[in-house]
Amino acid sequence: MLESKAGEALQMLAALKESRDGETKSSAGDKYETARAMTQLEMEKAEIQLDNIRLLQHELSRIELDKTYRTAETGSLVITGEGKYFIAVGIGKVQVGNETVYVISAASPLGQFLSGKSAGDTGTFQGKEFRILSIG
Repeated sequence: MLESKAGEALQMLAALKESRDGETKSSAGDKYETARAMTQLEMEKAEIQLDNIRLLQHELSRIELDKTYRTAETGSLVITGEGKYFIAVGIGKVQVGNETVYVISAASPLGQFLSGKSAGDTGTFQGKEFRILSIG
């Protein structure tokens, strides 16, 4: 998913560079300068988005997928009565086959709530009762 988003950001950046470089200065100089400035701002946004995606990819690459987790922490899959949560980076809802998994950051409010909990633990988060069924 992140690779796809990175590809989209790179395509956007290439299209913006082509657009910027293809602009020709006309007699309406202010219009030309405004268009170039707007394109430059869009390029900067795309570069920031790409940097953020690369940071998330780096964070994901550091997770030990072969480790056996006994408590909820970064890298663990927490299965609750409310859903399945992979504690990694804040990506959100992801379809894995026919299953929905919420990929959340350990620093998120829900990630902080789940952290350190074990199978069988219960607790209330934002008015909902959570029961940890298993940790993987």
